[in-house]
Amino acid sequence: MDYFNGITDRFELKLVYRRLAMLNHPDMGGNPTVMKKINHEYALAKQGIETDKKHLNVNNNDTVKVNDSLAKVIFVGKKTLILESLKTRRRAVFCRETGVCISNPQFKITQTKQRNYAF
Repeated sequence: MDYFNGITDRFELKLVYRRLAMLNHPDMGGNPTVMKKINHEYALAKQGIETDKKHLNVNNNDTVKVNDSLAKVIFVGKKTLILESLKTRRRAVFCRETGVCISNPQFKITQTKQRNYAF
């Protein structure tokens, strides 16, 4: 594979595919043979990635690590989590299935911690 080496989750695969399609689509001035190769490799990579439906097991007020920063879980939905950084107080929405930030995929949940109890 030339385009999708080292990709292990569906979200990242889709993101890379969309970027490649924007750059190489014939309607955008790209080469049709390159786009056919990208589509073929995308189909193979999509089949090769296991769709693990295991969700992150976190609750409200749990502390998790995003990259190297601590964040507090504000909301737990069926498919999403809302986290707030303990340092900057910024909030972001994460996919519960993959642990990747929806608006900025460079942020990933790297570690879950125990619940914070307020006494």
